Amino acid sequence: MQEHALTIEQLREMLGARLRYRGLSYTVIEILDDRFELVLEADLPTSQIQTDAHGNARREMRELVTVPALSTDRSVLHPEFLEITLL
Repeated sequence: MQEHALTIEQLREMLGARLRYRGLSYTVIEILDDRFELVLEADLPTSQIQTDAHGNARREMRELVTVPALSTDRSVLHPEFLEITLL
C-alpha cells in the first residue's frame, strides 16, 4: 500500500478554513474524498448567475474552485495545493 503525502483526515480538518489561493480569498466548503481535492468558495461578493435546465437565470452563486491536494499518483503534494496560504 502506498503512503500518502497527506491524509483525508488532514484535508477534512481544513473544512471552513479561510485561505488565499492565486491572490484571492476563499473558504473551504467541501472535500472530495475520492479525488483528494478541496472545493473552495470565493469570499468576494462577485457572483455568477446559475441557470436551470432550460437556460433561465434562477439564482446567483459565488465562484467555486477545486484544488487537487495530491499528485496523480498520490505520492506528493500537488503544485496547486502548495499555492495555498492559510489566513
